[in-house]
Amino acid sequence: MDNTPFLEEYYAQNAKKIRNLVDKLLYGFGGVAQKDYDDFYSLANEVFVEVLRRYDGKQSFGVFLYSCLSNRIKTEITRRNREKRKADRGTLSLDTPIGEGETVLGDILESDFNIEREAENDESRFPGRRLSAYFEALSGLQRRIVELKMDGAAKQEIMERLGITENCYKKNLEELRNFEKRQLLFRGQKKRRVCKGEESNMIQILSQTAEKSKPKNYQVYAIIQRMYDYSIRLDHPLQRESEQWSNVMRGNLISDILQDNPIPPLVFAEQVIDGVVIIWAIDGKQRCSNVESFRRNGFRISKNIERYLIKYQTAVESQDGSILLDDNGLPRYEVKECDIRGKCYSDLPEKLQRSFNEYNFEVTQYLNCSNEDIEYHIRRYNASKPMSAAQKGITHLGEQYARIAKAIAEKHFFRDKGNYRVSEFTNGTMDRVITESVMAVNFPEDWKKKNEDICTYLKENARIIHFNTFEDYIDRLDEVITPEVSDMFNSRDSFLWFGLFHRFARLGMEDEQFICFMQEFKNRLHSRKVSGISYDELNEKSTKDRNIVSRKLALLEVLMDEFLHVQRKETVGKFIIKNDRLLPFIEEFNASDIVKMIRVRPEKEKIKIAVQSLMVVSGETKFSDRAVQEYIRSNSYGDENIEDTLLYLAALNDWTLNVNNNSRLFEQSNLPALIGVVAYAYRNDMDDRICEEWLERFVENFDTGHGISGDIKEKLAAITTDLKHYEAYKTHRTA
Repeated sequence: MDNTPFLEEYYAQNAKKIRNLVDKLLYGFGGVAQKDYDDFYSLANEVFVEVLRRYDGKQSFGVFLYSCLSNRIKTEITRRNREKRKADRGTLSLDTPIGEGETVLGDILESDFNIEREAENDESRFPGRRLSAYFEALSGLQRRIVELKMDGAAKQEIMERLGITENCYKKNLEELRNFEKRQLLFRGQKKRRVCKGEESNMIQILSQTAEKSKPKNYQVYAIIQRMYDYSIRLDHPLQRESEQWSNVMRGNLISDILQDNPIPPLVFAEQVIDGVVIIWAIDGKQRCSNVESFRRNGFRISKNIERYLIKYQTAVESQDGSILLDDNGLPRYEVKECDIRGKCYSDLPEKLQRSFNEYNFEVTQYLNCSNEDIEYHIRRYNASKPMSAAQKGITHLGEQYARIAKAIAEKHFFRDKGNYRVSEFTNGTMDRVITESVMAVNFPEDWKKKNEDICTYLKENARIIHFNTFEDYIDRLDEVITPEVSDMFNSRDSFLWFGLFHRFARLGMEDEQFICFMQEFKNRLHSRKVSGISYDELNEKSTKDRNIVSRKLALLEVLMDEFLHVQRKETVGKFIIKNDRLLPFIEEFNASDIVKMIRVRPEKEKIKIAVQSLMVVSGETKFSDRAVQEYIRSNSYGDENIEDTLLYLAALNDWTLNVNNNSRLFEQSNLPALIGVVAYAYRNDMDDRICEEWLERFVENFDTGHGISGDIKEKLAAITTDLKHYEAYKTHRTA
C-alpha cells in the first residue's frame, strides 16, 4: 500500500498536523508541562512509523493513528508518573508575586513552614528542577489549589470553585507541607556556611569492609546535608512515612538535643546496587526528618513539651559586640536561660543554634546488606515502638513491589477522590489498601486474613503485570466515579470494590454501569437478601477471614449480575472431566514453564485454557464454556492433536526466552491464541529466528500500544496477521 499521501498530509508545514494531534491529546490528559512537549512529538514520530507499517486499509487511517497515539501517550504519562522522572529546566524565584496583592510564591503553604524564610542570602532561588519536582509531586487537586492561590483566590473561593469541603481543603494543605514533598525543594542544595568543626565530622560514610557493622558519629548539620545530597536515604519503600510523631514528641526531641541529652543511636544500612553504595536509614527516620524540618523552620516547638527552659553558657559581650576578657585575658562567661516554647530554629539564640547543629548523633551502620538484611533490620528495630500492622506487613512485600505499591497509593484517585484520611497516607493504611486490592483482583481464591501474609504471598507469587492490571482499574474508575459513591472507596472496603470491578471488567460493559450499580447498592441493595442473607448481615462480622471475604464478593457479584441483567453460563470448572486421555494432557500442559510463568488461576481456568489451546490446534472456531464442554464430550480430538499442542507450547516457551515476561501479552486469556500462532508458523515452515525477532517486537508494541481485544478467534487472526507482515518485511529486506 502506498502510504505517501499520509506522510505528506501529516508532515506538511513542519509536521503541523501531527503536532496539533499531539497537542490535542496532551491537553485532554492534562498535567503535562510545556517543556515536555518535544519529547511527545518525538514519541509521535515513532508511533507514526509503526502505524504506517501496520496499517492495512480496513479502517480510517486517522482513526487508527489517533487510537495508537492516544494509548502510547497515556502509557508514557503513566510511566513518567510511576517513575517520577523530573525535568531540569530553568529557575523560578520564590519572590514571584501571586495575584494582585503582596503575596509571593513562598507564602502559599499555610503553616509555620515558610519557603521565603528558608531562602538565605543569595540562595533565595530554587533550581527549576527542584521546584518542578515539588509541584510534580502534588496531586491534581493540590496543583489546582496552588494555581488558585497564585491567582489570589481566598480560601472560601477556592473551596467553592473546586467543589470541596473545608476538611478536604485542610487535608490537602497538610499534604502540601509534608516532609517528603518539602524535601524535594532542598535536596542537593549546598550551603556556603559550614558550622564550626563540621569538616572533621564529614567523614566518608561509604565503606566496604568484612565487618558486619561499625559505630560512627555524625553532627545534626552533617546528617541534614547528607540527606540533601542523597548520601543518606530516608525513603526506603519498606519504611514508614515521615510525620509519624506528634508536635509534643518532636518538640521533646529538640529539647533533648539542646540539653545535650543522649538520644538512642540511629541505625543505617549500607547496600551496594549496581556498583553504587546506598545508605538507608533503618531506624531513626523520624528523628532525622524532624531535625531537618526544625532546621528549616518547618515547625514551632510545642508549648506542652516537658522541659522548655534551656540553660546555656555564653561569653559576655560589650555594647559594641566584642567579648569581654578578665584580668588573665580569658573570656568572661555568663549563664543564660531560654524558654524554647513556640520558637522555631531562627528564633533561638545563636549559641543554641550552634549547639543544635553540632549535636552528635551516634550511628550504628550495617555494612554490605542485602534486601533481605534490610527487611530484617527494619522489622527488628521497629519492634520496640511497634509499626502498625500495615506498616509491618509491607516489609514482607519485598523492595520492588513495595516501591510499586507506594507509587500507586499516590495516584489522584486515592488522594482526591477516595474516602481516605490524611493519617492513612502516613501510618501504612494505604499500603494495606493497595496490597489487599491487588490480592482481591488477582488471587481471591488464595485470600489471607493477615496483611503480612498477603504481602508474603504477593512477593512469592505476583508479577508486575498484576500491579499494572490493578493500576489500570484505578485509572478507569477515576474517569467515571461520582461523588455519590466515592465515599464507598475507603480503607475498609476498597479491596472488595476493586475485586468486584475485576469481575465486572470481564463483562465488556461501559464502566459507568458499574458506578450505577454501586449507587443502587448504596441506596437499597445492601439490605437485599440472597440465599437468606444480606450484605448488611455479613458486614456485621467485621472480619477478613477468607470465608467472609469470599461470601461478600460472591454476594456482591450476584447483586451486580441481577442489576445488570447478566446471565452467567455454566463454567468449565463445574464440568467434570472423565476422559482418561485428556487428564494427562491437561496436567502436562500446566506443568510447562510458560504456563507457570503466566500463573493461570484458579484450577478451573487451567482446565479451560489447556482445552481451548487444544481446540485451536484442532481447528475449532468457537471457544465458549459451552463449546469447551461439548468438545470434551465429543471425544473428537486425536493423539496427534494433543502431541502437536504440547510441541507448540514448548516452542512458544523457547520464543519467549528473550522477551519481557511481564508483558500484558502473557495473560492467561491470550495463551490459546499464542499457541495458534506457533501452530501457524510450524505449518508454514517459518524460520524460528524470524519468529523470535517478531515476538520481541510484538511484545514491545503491545505494551506501548492498544493491545488486542476480542475472543480467541479474533486475537489469533490479529496476531497471525502481524506475524505475516513481519515475515514479508524480513523477506523483502533480505531480497
